[in-house]
Amino acid sequence: MISISTMDFQTHLFEYLDQVAKGETLRIEHHHQEIARVIPSQNWRAKMTIQPQLLVPLEQLISPLEDLWEDYT
Repeated sequence: MISISTMDFQTHLFEYLDQVAKGETLRIEHHHQEIARVIPSQNWRAKMTIQPQLLVPLEQLISPLEDLWEDYT
């Protein structure tokens, strides 16, 4: 992570954006206080191909919990 001032970010904007495109994270500070972070864009479509895995059998997942349903029946 690179920490830079707002003035430095403004002056060298395109250079810093090139670094972000390469995977670097920027921490932008104003008067030594963090005000923003610029992070690389993530390919969310690639994550959408991950198949969820059930950790319990399907029957157990959809069966009601008896003690929770007693008040409603």
